[in-house]
Amino acid sequence: MHISTKTISSLLACAPLWLGICGTAHAVDSTITVTATVVADPCTVDTASQKMNIDLGKLSAADLATAGTLSAKKDFGLTLNCPAGTTGVTYTFAGTADSSDTTSFKNEGTASHVAVRLYQSDGQAVISPGGKYVGSMNATGGPVTHNFKTAVYSIGGVLPGTVKSTITVTMTYS
Repeated sequence: MHISTKTISSLLACAPLWLGICGTAHAVDSTITVTATVVADPCTVDTASQKMNIDLGKLSAADLATAGTLSAKKDFGLTLNCPAGTTGVTYTFAGTADSSDTTSFKNEGTASHVAVRLYQSDGQAVISPGGKYVGSMNATGGPVTHNFKTAVYSIGGVLPGTVKSTITVTMTYS
């Protein structure tokens, strides 16, 4: 068998192609990271709880003449509708504290020497400006109402006029 120089040159010219086909394989690693954050579906605030006006009625200045005296306490509730799996809610009550009694909310009305008090449902535990209340939720979801009370608090020497206090409630649920 006779191999010509031309054949050898052709074979050598194709050698790099053979090495690519017949050569060793190389591997490269790749990493894929998948991330997500699972959050609870949002709770909704019942329409009646979104903007409340609690009227304590007409109060006698004489009945509030003594410092520390309270008007009759009035009940109100805040209702949240949350999905299943929501276990609790923290209410934060923000407003301006009265300068004479920082556990009460400042009266923005025209009556003098009175403030507004906020209580937990037992009517004994005071919720001060900036205070929090932690309530439980129905684990299967649905509406839950948490009850509170409010009253006018006398600082002493009450003068007649209107009583108004704005309290902003922030609800954080988990």
